[in-house]
Amino acid sequence: MSFNLAGNSSNLSPTVSNYGSVDIISTLSPSLQGSTDYSNGFNSNNYFLGSTNSPVIENINLETQLKVNSALDNLPFTSGWYTVGSTGEVSFDYLFDGGAYEGELAIFSLEGMGQYQLGSTEFTQEAVARSLSNSPLGHVVISDSDEAARFSGNLNWDENYNLGEYRGAKNFVMREGDQFGFLQIPNGKVQELLNNPDFEGARHPLFSLAPNNPLFSSHFGEFKDINGNRIFAVEDLREDGTSDKDFNDLVFYMSGAEGSAPSLNTLININRDWRSADVGKQISEWMPQVDPISSLISVPTPTPTLIPTLIPTPAPVDPNGALSSAVDWGTFSDKILNISDSIGYDEDLNDYFRFNVNTRSNINLALNGLSTDADFEILGRNGEFIARSTPGATSADSLIRILESGDYYLRVYPSAGTSTNYSLALTQVNLSGKVRPESQDVNLWRYNANGRTESDSTYQGIEPNKDTVVVIHGWQNSDETRIIQDLANVASQFNPQVLALDWSSIAQAELDKPPLLDIGGFIPYETAKWITPVANWLEERLDKLGINFNQLSLMGHSLGAYVSSETARLFGKVKNLVALDPAFPADGGIGYDTDINTPGKQNPSNFRDVSTKSLALVVTDSDKGLLGDNDKAATAHDSFLVKFDSNNRRSLNDIDAHGGVVDVFTDALSRSFLTLPELNLPNHENNWYDNNSDKDNFFDRFFNAGKHEGTIYADWTGSQPDDINKNYWRIDKLVRVVDSSGKEQETWMI
Repeated sequence: MSFNLAGNSSNLSPTVSNYGSVDIISTLSPSLQGSTDYSNGFNSNNYFLGSTNSPVIENINLETQLKVNSALDNLPFTSGWYTVGSTGEVSFDYLFDGGAYEGELAIFSLEGMGQYQLGSTEFTQEAVARSLSNSPLGHVVISDSDEAARFSGNLNWDENYNLGEYRGAKNFVMREGDQFGFLQIPNGKVQELLNNPDFEGARHPLFSLAPNNPLFSSHFGEFKDINGNRIFAVEDLREDGTSDKDFNDLVFYMSGAEGSAPSLNTLININRDWRSADVGKQISEWMPQVDPISSLISVPTPTPTLIPTLIPTPAPVDPNGALSSAVDWGTFSDKILNISDSIGYDEDLNDYFRFNVNTRSNINLALNGLSTDADFEILGRNGEFIARSTPGATSADSLIRILESGDYYLRVYPSAGTSTNYSLALTQVNLSGKVRPESQDVNLWRYNANGRTESDSTYQGIEPNKDTVVVIHGWQNSDETRIIQDLANVASQFNPQVLALDWSSIAQAELDKPPLLDIGGFIPYETAKWITPVANWLEERLDKLGINFNQLSLMGHSLGAYVSSETARLFGKVKNLVALDPAFPADGGIGYDTDINTPGKQNPSNFRDVSTKSLALVVTDSDKGLLGDNDKAATAHDSFLVKFDSNNRRSLNDIDAHGGVVDVFTDALSRSFLTLPELNLPNHENNWYDNNSDKDNFFDRFFNAGKHEGTIYADWTGSQPDDINKNYWRIDKLVRVVDSSGKEQETWMI
């Protein structure tokens, strides 16, 4: 490190100091230039006293006007800072790694730090720069991802996280009598904070100086005093987050400096007290065999007569080695991207890429072509952690996740001490978009047993080349209508991934108003004209997501049955199609026109023509079946009529019955009468029942054969006999013909 000390301090000019691999522009802060009065520094005349014998009682920080008492007179914090001993060297021994995170521990000199407000970005930035200087101003002393601890062991609530090579005790040169503090990055590298001091989440630094931490929390506890040298235990989860207060995430021994931290007894969660475990006893009984200060080789560093304030201006080897210099990929909209690069060579520890998604999206990432292990993670616009790839050693690492619209970073990084070439493949697919210019977006949602994966914060993504079920609602409904949501949730209990199409921006847009509505206001002709445009959008989304026609099962209710059949038609044919009370009237002169963009009337496709297997459930014409089209249902490979027992549901109407069909199908899945994606039915003969559920007689078989394969009887199980807001229907039995003689059998009665 060079200093321009000619003349008085007013002649001081910025110089470049080089410690290790970090180049830092060194200069005095403006408040100190041109003066020999350094009482504004973070030293014996500021927050802390240089000696416990100092007569100073209190001091006013000249820039922040912060009143700080001396160590003798009720300091606002009486621990967390340490004074370098007479050797000018401090030793650290990494004893135990009890946390899943891979972070770093650093020390930084407190001299001159008084000009920065505690807890400020400027304080953090200066502390980080000093920690990286590898000089008397600071050092990174432990790097969990690059080294192992002395002791290993399992705890009842944690596995053994101690991996790598133990490097023994290490010496670091500081200045005799100087004071320093600890800085810990819970999960990441100090280097990553150099230009991003406002990192949140697991990269937000934690300090031994409690006022610098969220909620003024203490994260460094004193485990044991060994002849004035101390063992410290660190908690790396934030107090304002999910801290378990086990204080075993990083345990280390320090000698060569005096100071203290709060006793571990006052900090630790008694239910996570690991000191009585085997590894805790080993550490408690451990004594250093030699004095590391006198036995280890120190890192030679010049001791200047003046310590200027550092202003960090990194010069990374790799141009995209920090968030601020990330390669900008721009805004994604149905984006496919493939790049090749390398990581880990010539101190290239990070590759950062910035991108924007302008709508809710599915993102599929794969890291291939590795000779050693490397990983990647997605970060938010402020660098906060969002998701990490599935580790795969040298096999492909992958991540599939749903992202909301916004700005993101992708970080690629190597395993400790390794380097490799890599290929990165990215596929981004919009899950939201317009079908009708005047309407809000149509959306595709990923579901699990708890609902939308965004709702339970898993943001589980949509996988390509996987059996997939898509649930599609009808007119005046949405994917979060109770009956549709229940169906999607239950379907998620099977192997296929479950998606739900929400086209409520059209289905609930009140396109159909009197006098456009016919038959008592129940025929939505105008809404139906958007069926094919919606199906076009869905087919395009599924195709871009990599879902093949022979992996696809479509389940639609009411008008949603025709969105299903049109989507299937666009694919050519799909694996399964389920039509639940398909809306009347489908065909003929009064039938729906499903495509507003094509002249003439476009009736919905027949179900069996666009699927390998199709199943329809429809209310009998004689049992509140006004809204379903029994003839269209009969175009499925198998169609079953539904009869509702209205004895305990006296107010049952056609709307109730129309939605009740969805409940009946959901019940069949819930009780495993049907499974996905097989949809295996009990043995039956085809075409024995008419639209009223009457079984064919001898004459009917020859001149007017039935159209349906059986009848499902359902009982109401709602909380009230006349509860019109819910459609809780449970299957009582399925009746069908089992041989050519017309013999009937009952099943589904468990």
